[in-house]
Amino acid sequence: MALTATPDTNLFKNRTPEAAARQLAIVLAWATEKHLALMEDLKERPTYPKKAFRRQVEIGDRLVGHCFDLGIPPGASGLAGEPCPLLTSRLLNYTPSK
Repeated sequence: MALTATPDTNLFKNRTPEAAARQLAIVLAWATEKHLALMEDLKERPTYPKKAFRRQVEIGDRLVGHCFDLGIPPGASGLAGEPCPLLTSRLLNYTPSK
């Protein structure tokens, strides 16, 4: 099923650009938290595909970098106010690469 945004169903139809940007930041924080949680789960398994895991780590690092670049603060909440402790920990220890 393809997701299609039409003028009648567009999530951002009646939002200011600032409100839309805030909503996207919340979604990014939530998605990053879920990705980091998946990586934690994979690490706890007795066996997992190492190459696939390295790729997921790279994706997680990029997501955290995007959160940092967009100014998402440590302690930010995701969708429905859900806390993002894994993201918070990573943001507190994040050092931008050059």
